[in-house]
Amino acid sequence: MDILKISGMAFVVITMSAILKQTKPEFAIQVILISAVIMLSVVFTYSKTVYDYLSELCSQTGINIQYIKIVFKIIVVSYVAEFTASLCRDSGESAMAVKVETVGKLIIIASSLPVFKELISVLSGMVI
Repeated sequence: MDILKISGMAFVVITMSAILKQTKPEFAIQVILISAVIMLSVVFTYSKTVYDYLSELCSQTGINIQYIKIVFKIIVVSYVAEFTASLCRDSGESAMAVKVETVGKLIIIASSLPVFKELISVLSGMVI
């Protein structure tokens, strides 16, 4: 179970970071960043599995894969933005965290416009 590995790694990283902050604070953030990259690689591995499953489901049901790609992109953007903002806050950069969250939200809005357009098109077709 990967969650146990990730949780264990997080515990070790937090402990190492606390120790390093006392002796070599410049290395504490580097340890956290390296662990974040490792954790994100695990997330992307699972994301690939989910994406492959959704692609197969789309081909079986005839749903346009483009909409699934957009929804999947939105989910990934939200997780990456949240993860990055948390790292910024952990580093004491709360102003940067707010900026990352804002940009993430704007990317989500921009990415969702084609789905919104299609929804409006379907709804207007039902009314007329």
